Amino acid sequence: MSRRKLELVTAALPVTRPAETGSPRGLFWLGAGVYVFSLLMIGGGILFAPPGQPTRWFDEKQTETSYSAALLYTCVLVSALNFLAARNFFYPRLTFRPLKTFWALGAVGFFVLMADEFFAMHEGIGGRIAYRILNLAHTSFHDRFDGFIILFYGVCGLVILATYWRWLKLIPGFRPFLIAGGVFGALSVFMDLQPETIWGIYMEEGAKIMANASFLLACSAAALKNYQELLADMRASSARERDALAHRRRTS
Repeated sequence: MSRRKLELVTAALPVTRPAETGSPRGLFWLGAGVYVFSLLMIGGGILFAPPGQPTRWFDEKQTETSYSAALLYTCVLVSALNFLAARNFFYPRLTFRPLKTFWALGAVGFFVLMADEFFAMHEGIGGRIAYRILNLAHTSFHDRFDGFIILFYGVCGLVILATYWRWLKLIPGFRPFLIAGGVFGALSVFMDLQPETIWGIYMEEGAKIMANASFLLACSAAALKNYQELLADMRASSARERDALAHRRRTS
């Protein structure tokens, strides 16, 4: 059967509803594990700080920012897997095929965020815009201008999400994790724009870690849905092959 005919046949099949696929229990335990581990990382960075350096592990390229970058790197990998699923598999159903562009953009976006987090690019970009392009006076607020770069990233993400929301909202578990990530991300940006204090740094970096963990779980919710639908398709194909073999045996 040609690919075109197979697509037409697949499109004629009933669309699998979100309630019929995915593993809510598996997603719950995955979320609990990621959140608990992230909280332990944040708490460890606070409790085990060297004497006289309370924010040591929250500095750039230290433990907390490296862990945050690792979460974003995992988002890149999961987004790439979702892209391959949407492009190559007949599960997810064809109604989800437009998401291949979304996951491609997601993989690129998370890669940029990962590089920015690890190499602290937004700090340099923010300083250059504030002091060399806009010629602003050196103040504590203008020193935090890099927070607007993160805000710009968020606006770009919202535009992309709004474009593909009609399909994304059908993914079980995607919405709550996305909302959680948005809340944590907004808190991180808000704290980044405030005068720098020890607990302000804890809240800014901790919220950023929790936001990235939430985004990873949102991507994982889609990956779990794709995996469950692929398994269902494989079981259905196996059952059809067994029925066809049994039919040939009866008629031979």
